Amino acid sequence: MTIVCFLFSGWHRRLNHKANDSCPPFYLLAKLLHDEAVTAVRNAELVSDMKLCRYQRATYATLQGKTFALWKSYREGNLTSTGLLKAFSCLYKPSVSVKDAVE
Repeated sequence: MTIVCFLFSGWHRRLNHKANDSCPPFYLLAKLLHDEAVTAVRNAELVSDMKLCRYQRATYATLQGKTFALWKSYREGNLTSTGLLKAFSCLYKPSVSVKDAVE
């Protein structure tokens, strides 16, 4: 189910961009919806065959790697739940402090 949600995310934005109109004619909308359905089926097949991959920015790939390492450490018993949460808070903390943002 996660793969399906990932494949369909952003479909409305793609349709709006392809239509170039806030109120496209019915037949254009029907064609765009059909094309999107064909693309979604093709992408689902490619994902299931592991021929389609997702590109990710280096910053987020590094952050995700650290997150997985923390979870692994927690599962192995090297990290307590409190330690895990503290480590996550250090990873995902905002770059601007709340005090600086208010002023």
